Amino acid sequence: MIKWNRSVIGGLAAAVLVMGWTVPGWGQVFGKNKVTRTRFEWSYIESAHFDIYFINGEERLARIAATMIEDAYEQISADLRHELSARVPVILYRSHNDFEETNVVLDLVSESTGGFTEVFKNRIVVPFEGSYKKLRHVLHHELTHAMQFDMLYGGILESLLTRQYMFRMPLWFAEGMAEYESVGWDTEGDMIMRDAVITGYLPPLQQLQGYLVYKGGQSFFRFIAQRYGSDRLAQIMAKLKKSKDVEKSYKAILGKGLEDLSKEWHKSLRRKYWPEIAARREPDELAKRLTDHKEEGAYLNRDPAFSPYGDKIAFLSDRSGYKNIYLMSAIDGKILKQLVKGEKQGEYEEMHWLRGGITWSPDGEWIAFVAKSSGGDVLYLHQVRGRGVKKYTFDLNALFSPAWSPDGKRIALVGIKGEVSDLYVAHLEDGSLERLTHDRYDESDPAWSPDGKRIAFASDRIPEPEPSAADLLTGSYDIYIIGSHGLGIGGQGKSAIRNPQSAILRRIAASPSDDRSPTWSPDGKRIAFASNRNGIYNLYIADVETDSVAALTNVLTGCYDPEWSPDGGKIAFTSFREGGWDIFVLRNPLEKLLKTMPAPTAWALEADTVRTVYGDLKETEYENCKVQAYRPKFSPDIVNAMVGYSSYAGFGGQAVVSVSDVMGNHRFSFNTDLYYSFEDSDYQLVYYYLRRRVNLGVSVFHNKDYYVTRNYDWFSDRVYGGGVMASLPISRFTRLDFNVLGMGIDRQTYGWNPEKKQTRLLLTGLSWINDTILWGQTGPVNGFRSIASLDHSPDIPFNSLSFNTLSLDARRYFRVGRNYTFVTRYAGGLSWGKDPQAFFLGGTKNWLSPNYRRTDVWEVENLYFAHSDAPLRGTDYYEVSGTKFALINAEFRFPLVRYLVMGWPLGITLGNISGVLFADVGGAWTEDEKFRAFRADESGLPSLVSLKAGYGFGARINLGIAILRFDMAWPIHERPLRTRYYYFSLGPEF
Repeated sequence: MIKWNRSVIGGLAAAVLVMGWTVPGWGQVFGKNKVTRTRFEWSYIESAHFDIYFINGEERLARIAATMIEDAYEQISADLRHELSARVPVILYRSHNDFEETNVVLDLVSESTGGFTEVFKNRIVVPFEGSYKKLRHVLHHELTHAMQFDMLYGGILESLLTRQYMFRMPLWFAEGMAEYESVGWDTEGDMIMRDAVITGYLPPLQQLQGYLVYKGGQSFFRFIAQRYGSDRLAQIMAKLKKSKDVEKSYKAILGKGLEDLSKEWHKSLRRKYWPEIAARREPDELAKRLTDHKEEGAYLNRDPAFSPYGDKIAFLSDRSGYKNIYLMSAIDGKILKQLVKGEKQGEYEEMHWLRGGITWSPDGEWIAFVAKSSGGDVLYLHQVRGRGVKKYTFDLNALFSPAWSPDGKRIALVGIKGEVSDLYVAHLEDGSLERLTHDRYDESDPAWSPDGKRIAFASDRIPEPEPSAADLLTGSYDIYIIGSHGLGIGGQGKSAIRNPQSAILRRIAASPSDDRSPTWSPDGKRIAFASNRNGIYNLYIADVETDSVAALTNVLTGCYDPEWSPDGGKIAFTSFREGGWDIFVLRNPLEKLLKTMPAPTAWALEADTVRTVYGDLKETEYENCKVQAYRPKFSPDIVNAMVGYSSYAGFGGQAVVSVSDVMGNHRFSFNTDLYYSFEDSDYQLVYYYLRRRVNLGVSVFHNKDYYVTRNYDWFSDRVYGGGVMASLPISRFTRLDFNVLGMGIDRQTYGWNPEKKQTRLLLTGLSWINDTILWGQTGPVNGFRSIASLDHSPDIPFNSLSFNTLSLDARRYFRVGRNYTFVTRYAGGLSWGKDPQAFFLGGTKNWLSPNYRRTDVWEVENLYFAHSDAPLRGTDYYEVSGTKFALINAEFRFPLVRYLVMGWPLGITLGNISGVLFADVGGAWTEDEKFRAFRADESGLPSLVSLKAGYGFGARINLGIAILRFDMAWPIHERPLRTRYYYFSLGPEF
């Protein structure tokens, strides 16, 4: 994944932020939070081409990573015919939870992000998630990006000064190449492309979006390599380096543009996948569908878990936009209850949908699952009928896949500690943790036998007690059985493997393919599991005693997460179809076993399934590398400057310089606009310290601006001062901000009666911020966000302003259907003291060519310290003012135009235009005024007094570079009601 550092993309963002500190509410910014829970101590080792940074104690993991990435470099360098021009930093985290705390980029890192490469400093950042195979894949993928950036952008300073970074590769090109380089082709990619081709949602190459950017792009690069030769990749990249145009590069090398190549690619996919329709079956043809992701507006319905009586199924779904746990009927799929609301509070920040798992207590009163909380991974026990919750925490870096024992006293799970993933058993009575395996192989999906004496699980281990780096990458996932106390199990022979604790692990139905997600039959004689033995994940059933295996399904896309019902009469599973995941129930599985194994897919028979060669990996190559302690090393994020000269004003110039260390914990930004003299220039310096949980910031600034009002008054303001900021994130969704700002304003008026006026201010602010929203194309579509703030400015010498201000802004977004949202917003505030602040209402934010109702807003107390709130459509800017205010907005947002193609003379195409119906009502008043909402007019009808109100409709379109809004409003407070207001504005919806 590519990450464009927000602190760089925003070039002038620091300057804007500092300028924002000169207005009230300068700490009031919506947004979710990155929580730094651990103060990491770092070290690093140097390989031939990379600096591998690792958390102290994870030296062994770093040496393995160094071996992997150097091996990947040899292959990518040969493929692209390019060598790195500089050393590349590789930052390695010991778990995904730690990885999400990174400050290399300021964006939030989601659970689905496997790693990223930051563009401007070419830093590779990856987590270890228990699997060395996955670590190798992610390192190879991200190194491909680093090689791309090195080829196209060159060194840091060269790129920044020559603006090469303004060219961005299309995502299908960047991500597709990285996926193809790292794995060639794989089961997941084949499933997604087969589904997209057969069900008809595969767009042209240039229109790939979402996960198709990765897998569609990967498929296209594979197609190019197979049809035109693998050497063309290096030629295309070399051409792209010069042209900075993907279309021209393909035409120059292949003689065809992207449109023609896309058509060829589509045709080849149809020839490949359409014959599969006759050879395989849809999930609906062999099992009953219980969910429908398209109808529900969801992407995933996964992890089905039968209740002990078999009449209910608990499962994970994102049908609300958030990942929640639901309870449904096992008969018809009717939703009975929402058990857990995820991703809205600190207890359930992430629901681990990629490696989750839900399990029931034997009495059916509780479910157990693992979720990330504000303090790390937690094993939750959640009452089904009530609201009781129990929490278990362990000294592990990550937790996955819980499974409740038949006696109800223990839960098996997978945990990551250090550089290993192992199988554990948690004892619920005392909270103790027992370790069943202790090795460097990956474990997943534990399942208890019905008698509670054995645990089946999937692992990529091989019969080697001390695996090498190469061994960790060559083993396929098989199903193993272990005693629940690490005791030996019968079955000595070639299927038996002895672990370091001398427990016997019995391998079941071994194959060179990947076998995952075992589930026991109620009699304990069989195990059902998912396997890609034919190139597609299907369900199989193995006899525990004889090791014989029979196929249960032969589907087009794939079957995952099998779960055997307590009575043995059903198996629930998930399947990918039409771009999403659904849950099915197959009845009488033992009566429906296939007589023959499913035929292999075309790609399963090909030789390029894995392009990398693991045999040359030698972990000992970096065994003696010197471990060095990390010291902050600073380098520029952005350098942008220009200088000019005028015979009237002399020299002038602008500059933006942003600098940070490798980890991103220390960030400096300096911005200046030099003009005529030092006193007439603008300059700001900001420093952020992000290493601890409390984020700290310091700023000093000076700005000089000249104004001409609508009354042709001419004046200048010199604004200077400094501030400090502290932000404490409670969780991803809630934080507390504290700010102190000291500033002075020197106003000089010009004209017939010039005068000078000085104003001083010491402002402290405290804000409580909550944000759980989900974004759509033009604004939030679901969730809640609020800011409650208290500002205090004491009376200090030298003509100061003294006031206290309390304000609230709360917004609730109700998703009432797919792409339909109802929004309510409540805002209010009051100010008191010697110089109470003014609240101005009217118009809409970022109004293009606005109308102003008043002209006294240029006073110092109004220009710099007044609050301006909107929208209040049906009014002009600053139409309403007072020291107290209330504002209510209601909107219904809906799809207006999905796709519009215009003919002559415009010849343009527009899509995804959303509509809105709205109503706004608000008012402002002072301490001396009595609030009065209504009074009777001359005709006896109620008329608004202290309030203004409007209603109307509008449209929004995302233009890519900005969101354009149009509103037409009718004011209710004006008579006649025929008056209309038109608003064109920019920016997202509130």
